[in-house]
Amino acid sequence: MSSLTITSAKLARVPPSINRIPALREIVIVLTKIRYIDLTVFCDHSLLVVLNLIENRIQYLTNTATKRCSVYDSLEVLMLSKNLLTVVNFEMFGVFTAVRHLAFRGNKLTNFTIESLAGMDELRKLDLSLNNLTSVTLNSDLFPKNLDSIDISDNNLTGLDLSYIPVQSLKLYLERNKIERIDINSLSCNITALTMTYNPIDCSFETPLERKMQQEKCVVNNTQGMVDD
Repeated sequence: MSSLTITSAKLARVPPSINRIPALREIVIVLTKIRYIDLTVFCDHSLLVVLNLIENRIQYLTNTATKRCSVYDSLEVLMLSKNLLTVVNFEMFGVFTAVRHLAFRGNKLTNFTIESLAGMDELRKLDLSLNNLTSVTLNSDLFPKNLDSIDISDNNLTGLDLSYIPVQSLKLYLERNKIERIDINSLSCNITALTMTYNPIDCSFETPLERKMQQEKCVVNNTQGMVDD
């Protein structure tokens, strides 16, 4: 048995019996009443690649393991979208050395700094869309070195400093925020695609060539009548 899916409206915690199936490569736990997740419960799943915990009622997330877990070296996809998280200690994920995709879409997060993911050098895709983010900090040397896509669309950002991005190529999705100010002239050359539709100001480009051709000009939108999805 390599895959396990649990869907139960009555389930309030991850069943301890899950540890009796150490060969699992995928665990899906969705549509439950679970409010608290301690990632320690998956500690000895040395073959686990995908952990999907979307559409639950998770409010608290922690990792209380006191040893080095084998799952740290196997897990590649961690999905916690569509839960009720307001605060997450992202630094706990630093021990997950193989994670390539981290998804927190559709929670209630209000702030984020890229430094909290320092050391996650295999991370390539980060999804923070559909939260309540008003503060995001990306300009730091402490940046996952292989991260090439960040989705921050559908949040409440009014501005964002993009003057320093240390990775070689980054696609950044900022649709449907409230961004009124962005210094396009100091935009890092390492941002190779930028999507800003449905903001008060739109500096979108899909390729480095398109960015060069538009000569770093932005469009000021009439926000009256914009509708949030």
